Amino acid sequence: MHMPNTETKPGFFKPPQPRPITVRRTIRITEHLQRVIFTGDGLKGFPEGWESAHIKLLFKKEHQTQLTLPTLDPKGPIWPEDQALKPDVRVYSVRSYDAQNNELAVDFALHEQGVASTWARHAKPGDIVGLGGPGGYCPKPPASDYYLFAGDLSALSGMGGLLATLPTDAAGHAVILVPGPEDVFELDRPDNVRVSWLYGSETPGSEAKVVSEIQNLELPMRNLWAWLAGEQSLVVQVREHLKDRLGVTSQQMYATPFWKRGLDEDAYHDARHDVMHALEN
Repeated sequence: MHMPNTETKPGFFKPPQPRPITVRRTIRITEHLQRVIFTGDGLKGFPEGWESAHIKLLFKKEHQTQLTLPTLDPKGPIWPEDQALKPDVRVYSVRSYDAQNNELAVDFALHEQGVASTWARHAKPGDIVGLGGPGGYCPKPPASDYYLFAGDLSALSGMGGLLATLPTDAAGHAVILVPGPEDVFELDRPDNVRVSWLYGSETPGSEAKVVSEIQNLELPMRNLWAWLAGEQSLVVQVREHLKDRLGVTSQQMYATPFWKRGLDEDAYHDARHDVMHALEN
């Protein structure tokens, strides 16, 4: 299925219809991070340069014999009347898309429980999932003197993709909260972008470590751009520090919570949108 971009606005991509894609291979990056490489006709026409863009992955439930996908109209997805056919839907970030080999990479944080984590842990070549998106606008880092990244395991798919595509002379710092040293790995990034790995992400309140680390950095007061993602309190606390203490404006940062401790994605869905709306101001 070819996905033409019919919009004329720069950076805009019209959302295509949901379609099936297939696992080509998997790579265990660390103890708690699994990369899944997808392929298939459903990826033809996927936009290049959309690292960190949000996509929806649709997973067949245990009781379902086949994957049922919705159709997309201007008001949103239309599902079959039989709700028993509806698959599990989870939002993920693009790590990379290789148009030459038609391969989409997504990094999955592996938790003890969770629909997508369980699926990724056992994914094998030939497995099929549904793909929704991407669509709308992709937040791309503007030309800046300094780039600041902050996040946790859930942010590494998008963060890793952006770090790998920064200009070779870019300067900055990435602060990443992970469970432990077993989750440290080499990120493809410019030489002048440093990385600080912090441990203990499975402990409630550990997000404060990220704020403390950033407080100790000598950040420029001008021409700074920040990318913040992961657990809600991490994103909110870092954003407040940058805005209140350093005067960083909303236009100088991308701040999006991906999850909230104690809630699964379905339970967090509505609350997440309220938080995102508040963060835009």
